[in-house]
Amino acid sequence: MVAGKEELRKKLRDKRKALYKGLREEYSEKINARLRGIISNFRKILLFFPTDGEPNLVPLIEELLGQREIYLPKIEGNRLSACRLTDMSLLKRGKYGIMEPEPCERVNPRDLELVVVPGVAFDRQGYRLGFGKGFYDKFLSNTVALKVGVLYSFQLVEFVPRDTWDIPMDVLITEEGTLYIKGGKLWKS
Repeated sequence: MVAGKEELRKKLRDKRKALYKGLREEYSEKINARLRGIISNFRKILLFFPTDGEPNLVPLIEELLGQREIYLPKIEGNRLSACRLTDMSLLKRGKYGIMEPEPCERVNPRDLELVVVPGVAFDRQGYRLGFGKGFYDKFLSNTVALKVGVLYSFQLVEFVPRDTWDIPMDVLITEEGTLYIKGGKLWKS
């Protein structure tokens, strides 16, 4: 039986938040190491500031500042904008309590080369379950960038309930490996 969106969202958010801090840090380091291998090929990159127990990309963000054009999401009304981050001191708590660049130097989503996306759950076809507001789906429909979902391995499920507007990821990265989605299947490297 397939769990509904709300049931799956609650179960996995609770599990993610309950993850022991030391283990979360260990998993985040492994995820960041795998991301480094992909990021080296791209110049304009959208990352995210973690919330709600998500993998911690902050060390990677700090490392890449000055080497690449780094953008972070900012919620503006009912949409997500990609804002350039040039200095960690320019981060301010935004809508939903997530750290966002302020002021916001926006980039057209079509100009991004790599978009790294959080989620509550991802399935084997690359579809994701987020917080339910649709910000990322709207944003992803306007970019041709490589879409990389980052997650802990327990967030990979057999099936995520989806809508017609949901956008699948091209790659999934967990602490256990990098999974390339081709033809609806996962290939582990």
